[in-house]
Amino acid sequence: MINSDAIESVAFFGGLAAVAWAAAFAWAKWLVHRHDAPPPTGQLPVADTSARLGELEAGLDALTLEVERLAEGQRYTCRLLEERLPRALPASARPTSEPGRVVTPH
Repeated sequence: MINSDAIESVAFFGGLAAVAWAAAFAWAKWLVHRHDAPPPTGQLPVADTSARLGELEAGLDALTLEVERLAEGQRYTCRLLEERLPRALPASARPTSEPGRVVTPH
């Protein structure tokens, strides 16, 4: 029967060899791939650019409509709260401000 120390040694060095082989393989692929690809020019075809700009404009228009809807909902809620809340609070119900703090209306 094999000693447990020998099994641990074989497993350790086998794992180390597998990791080293994988790292060397990945590094070799990276070196080959790095020199195969042509350098990027940084320019897109004109037709593709205009289509993407059109999609961007459509998305921006949809976003502005949604923001306007949210703002309108907030204005409506503020108006309802303003109509329902009492105009002035009695002196005993007013919040006390601590030194250095500002009590905001919202």
